[in-house]
Amino acid sequence: MLIDDLLDFQKLRSGNLSYRFAPVDLGQLTREVAAANQALGDPRNVSVKLSAPRQPVLVRGDADRLIQVLGNVLS
Repeated sequence: MLIDDLLDFQKLRSGNLSYRFAPVDLGQLTREVAAANQALGDPRNVSVKLSAPRQPVLVRGDADRLIQVLGNVLS
């Protein structure tokens, strides 16, 4: 993940980072990222507790970039 972040940073600096904006269910995306990152916390007795609404929370954004940001925050 760190290598991907560094590559994206280089793309950003060079102006070559592209975005794919589309409707994204932020609640569902957040649940998926929290579940995927739980394995990082387990060996350290750190748990992720998420309180997100069950109804869709739609935003227009790039799902891959949002996953990257949320993953970085959790890790």
